[in-house]
Amino acid sequence: MFKITHNGEFEPASIELPISKSIANRILALNFSLQQAIDLGTDIPDDVKVLQSCFRKIKKPSNQDHVIIDAQDAGTAFRILTSALSFTPGLWVLKGSGRMHQRPIGDLVEALNAAGANIEYTEERGFPPLTIHGRHAPKSFNTSIKAYRSSQYISSILLMAPLFEDGIALQVEGNVVSRPYIEMTLGILTQYGFKVSKETTGELSLIKIAEGKVGQRSMMRIEKDWSSSAFFYLLTAIGNYSDIKLPGLTPSQMQGDSALSKLFQSIGVSSTERLNEIELQQTRPQQASLQINFTDIPDLAPSLILACAVKGVSLRCLGMDHLRLKESDRIGAMNYNLKQLGYSLEQSDKSFKLGKFGPLQEQLIFNSFDDHRMVMSFAMMAIIKPVYFDEIHCVSKSFPNFWIEMEKLGFKFEKVDGV
Repeated sequence: MFKITHNGEFEPASIELPISKSIANRILALNFSLQQAIDLGTDIPDDVKVLQSCFRKIKKPSNQDHVIIDAQDAGTAFRILTSALSFTPGLWVLKGSGRMHQRPIGDLVEALNAAGANIEYTEERGFPPLTIHGRHAPKSFNTSIKAYRSSQYISSILLMAPLFEDGIALQVEGNVVSRPYIEMTLGILTQYGFKVSKETTGELSLIKIAEGKVGQRSMMRIEKDWSSSAFFYLLTAIGNYSDIKLPGLTPSQMQGDSALSKLFQSIGVSSTERLNEIELQQTRPQQASLQINFTDIPDLAPSLILACAVKGVSLRCLGMDHLRLKESDRIGAMNYNLKQLGYSLEQSDKSFKLGKFGPLQEQLIFNSFDDHRMVMSFAMMAIIKPVYFDEIHCVSKSFPNFWIEMEKLGFKFEKVDGV
């Protein structure tokens, strides 16, 4: 058990955010398929380290009849590796953590197999682990894929574009979730020199990737992570900090989660763009009630929902269904932890309403659900009273130095025997 406390002081602070793991993973994947080397340094999120380590193992010669690749709990890595190994000669067993084996992969497997891959389910149909009979990439790649579960299925295929001499034609079916992450992938491909085209008719989109003038881009700049900034927007909303600076964070055309600056403005946080940094200050909430659609911004749900609960802002949430497929069932995890604060998410049709049903619990004992975003959101409640977690180190999945940065803001944690 871990206890998190706050010293009651709200001094200005400058917070060093991690690099965007979403951008870093895409650059790693693209450089793998281009057979280019890249050095991301050492201070990188665990998710990126996992993918980096897996790619190194894939490139290493082996005399075994099959090679086991372990993506652990890194969802993006697992999806990227599924596509990459399909067109890397060899017999591969791709596995992950227990939670990873509960997260569906069937739509991606079906799309790859339809295009000539040979992937088998090792245990339950539609879920990891997978046995992949890797082959040389064909001249071209043409398939269709369902889009309603995860945008990462789509990105994992697009990032393999360099393997196919005549390019990729991918038909995307249905309503796309997390659409900005597909745009991020297409943006990176464009920066690397690939020709990208996209046509949309109704619920069908056709994405084509063709090789253009592809250059060496292994030193492409990786932006600071807007998703990780959400926790400090949350803290600014509910705390009494006069000034929190986020150096290196700049307005982003690539990261969809940069939308949080406008959303938190409604809850009571102003963000001012300075020279190569964003400065946060608390203001009065602009709206007493909000409706937020999380279809494109699922990673912002924990921080925004919690901010509304603490600030007493009425909230209706749309586009939440795919949150059940994250590192945890984030709807269930949020409900469990919100109940410690006297709140719950009440479902009605396809939306959820944030409702208050009781008082703040005498002791705030939260469950991490081994989900980095649960811990980083609810840790901020320590400004109200000490909070307890079963586990807190999962934050390194996306933010390795989170607890070091939290010390600047007056937080500390210690391991305790019990509550």
